[in-house]
Amino acid sequence: MTALIVGSGAQWAVVQSVAWARMLVDYSRHASIVVAVKQTFDGEHPCALCKKVQVAKKEREQEKEIGAVPILKAVLTSTIRLPSPEPVTTDGRSPDRFASLLFPQPPVPPPRALLSS
Repeated sequence: MTALIVGSGAQWAVVQSVAWARMLVDYSRHASIVVAVKQTFDGEHPCALCKKVQVAKKEREQEKEIGAVPILKAVLTSTIRLPSPEPVTTDGRSPDRFASLLFPQPPVPPPRALLSS
């Protein structure tokens, strides 16, 4: 979320709002609220924080014009395909024959249980 705010430049709107609130309070100490609002938002009486926000906004606009993100160029090559290796066992037999040694099939027909009477 923070990356989205900073990436869009919304942090300067928050800082500017704080600056306006402080200016409104400061100006209203020496004049009426109407005059304080007028001085806060007329742009002719910026505070130090407002000046910093203006500089930061100008720098951001210049970065946008210049193109802060470099253009990356790549060379595309064809895909190399290697054949898959043949399965190999330790004794040279094919994997199916090797598996039959490890897991023998049950005898056919299955043995019958002897019923004792």
